[in-house]
Amino acid sequence: EGAVVHGRLWKRSGSGDKFVIGGIDKTRASGFPRTAAVGNDFLVVWTEPGSGSNIRTLLVSSKHK
Repeated sequence: EGAVVHGRLWKRSGSGDKFVIGGIDKTRASGFPRTAAVGNDFLVVWTEPGSGSNIRTLLVSSKHK
């Protein structure tokens, strides 16, 4: 069974819609998703455990709708 990583971009008004970033394994082997600001956008990085343990990345635009 997997889990889902959600994101939310907050507006100056204090509200923001939640969106799905991607699927993730819910076992401890997947670790915790990490985020980093990249200009006005943000980068999300997580481990996809299994044979070879892949590193997944996603750059989310601040203009995401």
